Amino acid sequence: LVWFTRELLALPADPAEFDRIRLDGAARAARLDAAASTHEHAPTRQLAAFLATVARYQEQTRQREEVVVYLTAVGGQPFSDHITGFFRRALAVNLPGLIVLCMDTEAHNRCEAAVTNESTELILCVFAIEGHVVLIKHAFIPAILSAGVDTVWIDFDTFIFRDPTDDIVQARDNPFRVLPQRERIRYGSFLFENATEMCAVSKICDARQHWHFNISSDFDEDPASATPSDGEVEMLVTEHWDARCLNNGLFYVKATHRPLFLFVLFVRQLYVNPYTDNQNLFDSFLAHSTIDTAAPQSRPILNYALFDIERTFACA
Repeated sequence: LVWFTRELLALPADPAEFDRIRLDGAARAARLDAAASTHEHAPTRQLAAFLATVARYQEQTRQREEVVVYLTAVGGQPFSDHITGFFRRALAVNLPGLIVLCMDTEAHNRCEAAVTNESTELILCVFAIEGHVVLIKHAFIPAILSAGVDTVWIDFDTFIFRDPTDDIVQARDNPFRVLPQRERIRYGSFLFENATEMCAVSKICDARQHWHFNISSDFDEDPASATPSDGEVEMLVTEHWDARCLNNGLFYVKATHRPLFLFVLFVRQLYVNPYTDNQNLFDSFLAHSTIDTAAPQSRPILNYALFDIERTFACA
């Protein structure tokens, strides 16, 4: 299995210039059209052509500057049997763009057959059999982000009640709380807001068993990757229904340089640490509820917020 950064769209040298692309329709369209015709990597050309079409569709139908696309993966039984139904629901709620990573030939054939005339410009079936779903899903995210397109990962076993895009944008732009909390306490590899929470969650209430934790002093944040303002959310993530650890079955990523760099680094760490649990590593990269030795000491610490799983984003 080989993945390399040349699969990304060409990136400007100045990170600030890249960050401006996601809200500049003309610049984004020019990059996508150029990549669709000249990029050296055929899957990237296919991806860029699809994203250019989706961007034009969203510019005509949505009153926002950014482009948002949804990403999922499917393969094997019984999941392939539900591809047509998943597409039918995505079209019924007017999902603004969907990329489906097909992990075997049957899934890809069924995906292609299920794309109707009305959905051909909004659904892309990608033949992606080079590895486990954990690696495939995270390998595609940097390519989409490099196009200046915000990305929402959604597990294939998710039921879409309605198009969540407006709610996602609302949660991003008006977060109840911006994380991570920089000052906390640590017990082993687990992070807690304070001793009261640690006692309630873990039933470990002896103050001698935890110590102080501070992101600024415990991690070497990349000095070249300037942290955005406190209120600017770069990711939206989901906690498990009955636990504080993150569930990476649903998350949103803003197409700016810090999340792009983080996901390139995340793919690398998954590859060189094959026995690391991807969900725990995802949590650890954000310094949410745990520490993992596979998360590099020096990395961007993103600003993120939680989806409201009690009232808006149902989670089983």
